[in-house]
Amino acid sequence: MINIAFLEDGQITHYGSPGDDDDYQDGQTYDGLLCKHFDVSINLAEFSRINYWDGEGWQSRTEQPTPYYDWSTTQWVLDTVRLYRDVRSLRDDLLLRTDYTQIPDSPFTEEERANYAIYRQALRDFMANIPADLDDIVDIPWPTLPT
Repeated sequence: MINIAFLEDGQITHYGSPGDDDDYQDGQTYDGLLCKHFDVSINLAEFSRINYWDGEGWQSRTEQPTPYYDWSTTQWVLDTVRLYRDVRSLRDDLLLRTDYTQIPDSPFTEEERANYAIYRQALRDFMANIPADLDDIVDIPWPTLPT
């Protein structure tokens, strides 16, 4: 019995156990993905995090730095489009959660409303001031919510 893994750009995209060991041939391409055979004793989830196929053999690599990195041939590459999309989505949610603070008949004083307006403007300005080294949404230095 074997496990099989399908690779794209040297990275395992998915894996499983075929019904018949002869269903998929090692080294063959299926729907654009390279098929590789593995012994069932190998933990493919763990193996795929620290190894990639270079066309000749398996090579070691570092683990994915954050969920916003994609494997590209021989290195991790930051997907800034996906990262910025998620940052914008979080920012939009923070704005939405404070919309009510700007309504004239809200229970806030003029000073509190002004503090929220400053906070909301900082959120709007955030996309233009994203730190250059940002590579994960958990590290975002959001403006401080007024108290």
